[in-house]
Amino acid sequence: YGAAIRTDSVISIAGKSNDGQVIVFTVKDSGVHVYQLDIGSLTNFGAYTDAHSIAFSSNEGYEPGDAGGNLAIILLDRTKKLISGTFNLKVFREDDRTQRIITEGSFNNIPY
Repeated sequence: YGAAIRTDSVISIAGKSNDGQVIVFTVKDSGVHVYQLDIGSLTNFGAYTDAHSIAFSSNEGYEPGDAGGNLAIILLDRTKKLISGTFNLKVFREDDRTQRIITEGSFNNIPY
């Protein structure tokens, strides 16, 4: 399932799979846009929690290649209050220096 929130300055999108994996994005709202998810960013980031509740983030890491990605908001329907987009995400866990890579992700018509 998926859910989204859009305030005056922030878009937050969350999705959960049937086996308990969770992906969450929070970005500074620029509408339909490609958002960079850079290591160390406090405004645009993504997070992933696996089925065992182990958390990873796009803004953690020690080197630029440890984490990052992008989130493309391709539809923001203000009338129906729906959001759609795509993403690529590289997330890092500083505790044990592990990484997860998620490619070709998408979400369609998530209500906000």
